[in-house]
Amino acid sequence: MNPKLREVRTQPIVSRGQQGILLSDPLGINPRTLFITRPLALILALLDGTRDIGTIRAGFELRTGTPLSTSVLERLILELDEALFLDNERFSQAYAVATEDFRSAASRLPVLVGRCCPADAGELGAFLQRYLDRVVDIDTDFLGEIKGLVSPHIDFPRGGPIYAGVWAKAKEAV
Repeated sequence: MNPKLREVRTQPIVSRGQQGILLSDPLGINPRTLFITRPLALILALLDGTRDIGTIRAGFELRTGTPLSTSVLERLILELDEALFLDNERFSQAYAVATEDFRSAASRLPVLVGRCCPADAGELGAFLQRYLDRVVDIDTDFLGEIKGLVSPHIDFPRGGPIYAGVWAKAKEAV
């Protein structure tokens, strides 16, 4: 087996006093994160699909001068595999399932629901209504018939009043 690390998000962090790298899935297929200590982080660069366990171990030891047991390396690779961070059949199957689920869904939840706005439908309605209640009515008769709409993409706390005003006028045209 020649393990290959797939594209993952990396973030340097300190956890329990140890420096390391936090790995996460930019595709969101697996919400799990994995902390790799700084000394072992070099192994990630060696997981390019061209090296077997023995070659990875030897490459690590050659570069660092630090012995690495096969069991530690195998455990790390197993954890990467379980987190779906390796580019292999297991990840390909999970990706295919996630893609099919996404394509066959009747609707899709906004990615940030629950973080930027309430997840509960009633609370979300009230949240959006507060923006609509603050809309200042302006005379737009001079614009003529509305045929399209350009609406910025910005977070609700900063852009909510603008969204509300623009979409309130667009509602009249729909």
